Amino acid sequence: MERSSRGERQAPPRYGRQDPSPGRERGLEQKLVIDTIRTVTVILGALVAGYGLRKSGRAGPQWAPRVNRVALVWVQPLVIAVALWAMRRPDWQTLALPVFAFTHMVVMWPLGALAARLLPMSRPDRGAFVGSAIFNNQGFTYGTFLAFVALGPQGAALGSVYCIAFMPAFFTFGFYVGRRYSRQESQGLWGAVRGMFCDAETRNPTLGIVAGLVLNALRAPVPSAAPLFLDVAIPGTTAAFLLAIGLGLRLSAIRDYWRECLLMHGVKLLLSPAAGLLLAVPFGYWALSDHTLLKVCFIMCASPVAIMSVMLAQVFDLNERLAGALWLTTNLSWTVGAPVILWAARAL
Repeated sequence: MERSSRGERQAPPRYGRQDPSPGRERGLEQKLVIDTIRTVTVILGALVAGYGLRKSGRAGPQWAPRVNRVALVWVQPLVIAVALWAMRRPDWQTLALPVFAFTHMVVMWPLGALAARLLPMSRPDRGAFVGSAIFNNQGFTYGTFLAFVALGPQGAALGSVYCIAFMPAFFTFGFYVGRRYSRQESQGLWGAVRGMFCDAETRNPTLGIVAGLVLNALRAPVPSAAPLFLDVAIPGTTAAFLLAIGLGLRLSAIRDYWRECLLMHGVKLLLSPAAGLLLAVPFGYWALSDHTLLKVCFIMCASPVAIMSVMLAQVFDLNERLAGALWLTTNLSWTVGAPVILWAARAL
């Protein structure tokens, strides 16, 4: 919250949704239905469209990297920058979101390892399972998009702040965990970190975060078209990512690893969000009168497996097919189950 020159506390953010009054309950219920339809249409529609294009032969998997690159390198950084720029000035609890995110990843390591013991798995299988348990799909392909649907542009901005921890955590903590389960020597950490800053796919979103936070800190005037831009660009970016995923969709691995996939559903549906809600206590998110930060944390912790978990399995010679099956099945299920996540978040 900002303070005026007289030291009084000012509540209204630059944008955001206010707590509803009882008289607006019916309108909010109608809006929830509209948001649910929009969410399912964007996520499921883009995924099915990509898969249909590939199966019909109109577009092959080779198009997926091109679509991903345009969205990731050029569109997403601009969206992140505008969302953070227009966000209300963050307090310490908002700035602590990346710390919360990293702490949740650390907690999910032992929880994922315990869950993996419920089924007979080889060491590479356990590594792929644990890596998938640790990393959630927090970006515009799921978590941040749902935060936007539930909370408007402010949700997208807070989701972007939450995601700041993801790539540093992946290349440090994630590589440490992957190396523990690896059957052979992997590439060095320094090479991976250097690639993070040299590759446009990771560099440009990072620059978008920095630019947005700097503009926010300088209190530069926000363009009046910013909310409209975000309302169009965020669903558009999400649709582009999921279209690319649909172009490369393969369903055969599910048959071989259906038990592990069911177990991962339990981890992501029960253990991960429960751990997040418990972690929110020491961070003070439950104590706030406005539960916006709590809702964002819940959505992120209740998100499906991240695609980077498949990359982790590739880098450390873990079971890549298992990681791919876990990613695929959870993301497909969570696409259909997005309304449940939205309903639960709004109920907090």
